[in-house]
Parts: sequence; C-alpha cells; structure tokens
Amino acid sequence: TYGADSRYRTRSDALNWVHTWALSPTATLTGGLDLQRQSVDVDDGFGGVYTQGRTVSALFGSTQWKLGAHHLALSLRHDNVQGVGGHTSGSLGWGWQLASAWMLIGQVANAFSPPPLGYLHAPYFGNPQLQPELATSAELGLQFAAAGQRVRATLFQTRVRQELDYDTTSSRFENVARTRNRGLELSYDGRVAATDLRASLTAQDPLDADTGARRLRRSQVLASASASHDLGGGWRAGLALRHAGARPDDGGANLPAYTVGDVTLQWQVRAGWQWFARIENLGGARYETARGYQQAPRGVFTGLRWQPV
Repeated sequence: TYGADSRYRTRSDALNWVHTWALSPTATLTGGLDLQRQSVDVDDGFGGVYTQGRTVSALFGSTQWKLGAHHLALSLRHDNVQGVGGHTSGSLGWGWQLASAWMLIGQVANAFSPPPLGYLHAPYFGNPQLQPELATSAELGLQFAAAGQRVRATLFQTRVRQELDYDTTSSRFENVARTRNRGLELSYDGRVAATDLRASLTAQDPLDADTGARRLRRSQVLASASASHDLGGGWRAGLALRHAGARPDDGGANLPAYTVGDVTLQWQVRAGWQWFARIENLGGARYETARGYQQAPRGVFTGLRWQPV
C-alpha cells in the first residue's frame, strides 16, 4: 500500500592494530587500537534524504595469567565516538581448574553501545540527543574438556540501561527501556574423526525491568548446530542450523519460531588461495525478525580468498 523506492548505503573504513607480548610462560599482555570512519547515505523514498559520517577510535588492553590452578583475565577499553562522547568498559574473568578436565568459570563485565547514525540523524524519527546503551553482565559456568571435546553450562544475567527503542508516543527513537535478562546456555564443541561439531542452546527470560513484560522481538529459546567435515584433497563441506523461538511484537502480534539452514563448501586451491561457496537459507524459510519485514530468501554466494603465507 505504501510502497516506495529506497536507498540505504552504509560504509565503514577501519584500521585495527593488535600486539601481544609474552611476559612469561604463564602470562601475556595484549594492546592495540581501532580507528573507524563510518558513513551513511540514505534516500528513504518518502523525502527523507540525508548523508552523515563520524569517526570512532578506541584504545584497548588485556592481560591473562595463570597462578597455580587459577586463570585470570582483565580487559580494559576506551572508545571515543564523534558526537556521542567517550566511554570506558572492561571485564574481569576467573577460571578455577577443579580437576584435569573440569573448570569453574566466572566473569563480570560492563559495555556500551552507541546509537547508529540513522537513529541520530534520520528525518522524522531521528534523535540527535540519544545516549549510548549501557550494560552490565555476570556469568558463572562449569566446563568439561577432554579428548578434544568440550561441554559448558553457563548461568548468566545482563542488565541494560538507556536502551534504544522506537517510542510510539514521540514517534522517534529514545532511550526508553531497561532490560533484565537471565538464562542458561549449554554449549558443545569438539571433533569426531574428520568432522568438527558445534552446538548451543539458550533458555532466557528477557523482561522489561520497569513493567515485568516480555521484551518485544526477543526469543526465550535460541539454538544452533553446525558440522564441518574434511573431505580430503583440500575440500571441506559444512552445514549450519540456527533456530529462534516465537516472540511477541507490537500490537499483540506474535512472530512464529523459525529454523534456517546454511551449506558451505571450500577448496584449498593452493598455498594461500581458497575458493568458497555457500547457500544461505537452504530451505527457503520465510520468517520475520520484526513484523512486516521479511528476511532474505535463499541466497547463493561464491568467492576467492587470498592470504599471504
């Protein structure tokens, strides 16, 4: 009914440098920087035309060391986003080797996410006064690893403040929500003969921290599984599945669960050269992550990678 021709072009040019120092056989130190130039050029088809850009820079460092049966990791990062400001984030992780195959793992962290350029500058619904989302998280897990197999169970909790969302009252993006999410994640990765296997299952409860209502477009169940098999002669084939459970949307709508499968194939042509191909959404699943916005149908891609040796 309201069809229009639209153009959204985004670009990001980035320079990343990372250096790692081995301080001792049981301690390492890593430092580096990120530099980005982000830009967006939009004509939404309804008269909303804008071009905006910004620079983003970051300095970061981390250290990891082992003290007997204990593994410790500390990370710090400072980001400066043009027009938004600076923010420092960090994490502290700890692992306790209970036995040769068992480890208890814990971590606390904080993070921030700056508003996208479109949220800030788009005509009609953009808001240049937006503040970054702020998050704190904690997790506690138990891991078993032996004979090339690893299984982990992790309890987690995340709280988000100043969450970015579209406000139907003001008809623009605002920092309107606070979210609390708790859950359990089970994961596995390992190798059986010539096949690499991965799987994960997450059961979570994402709620609006103010009202206690389910957060829109957030599944309570997420799952994924993948297998990558070495065919010999430089050939490798893979299959990946991802699943999201049903979730609520605006106006009392309910978005149904979906499962999407992807297939990959690659061939090591020669040293440094690799040909690859993939089929995304192999079964042509029709699904929406937001009501009224169908996701991409089946897609076929191929390409050539080169890496100096």
